[in-house]
Amino acid sequence: MKKTFLFLVCALMIILTGCDKTVEYDQPEGHVCDMSGYGYETENFYYINLDTMFDLMDQKKTFIVFLAHLGCPWCEELLPVLDKISVEKEMKIYYLNSLSDETVKDQEGLDKLLELASEYVTEEDGKPVLWAPSIFYVQQGKIIDVHEGTVNTHPARERKMTEKEVARLEYNLRKEFDALLVRK
Repeated sequence: MKKTFLFLVCALMIILTGCDKTVEYDQPEGHVCDMSGYGYETENFYYINLDTMFDLMDQKKTFIVFLAHLGCPWCEELLPVLDKISVEKEMKIYYLNSLSDETVKDQEGLDKLLELASEYVTEEDGKPVLWAPSIFYVQQGKIIDVHEGTVNTHPARERKMTEKEVARLEYNLRKEFDALLVRK
């Protein structure tokens, strides 16, 4: 009887102290982005710059950053799908304009971002490269994944995504959003 009671107490302590594998999402703060330049209306994206992104990482925050720019056909097709998943998951997103003067002129910040994301981004000539669009998944201050582009079969300069490609993209994004909330 004593052994059973002791076992139950130990099991309860383990459950209460060490089994929580979920991570709380830190909703963006600041100014809502005007995404109308993409031909899309939403209030789920918030402006961010590299300095603020690194500050949030230093604070061990969990968040998502959408790196994109106007005129990018992949960015334009990814945005509504990303917004849809953001609404479903109740997880708003930061927007980093990859072609803004502030971003382009911050070579030190771009180099730091590449270093932090190097294991998740495409390499060209043996060096990591940033592509637009990219989605950075940051868990407790650390980049744990990067989604580049839409889907591999999508030549955005030639055509819009098919329904099948959109469904695959939605599936991939849902998995990535869910994985962000599970402690690594």
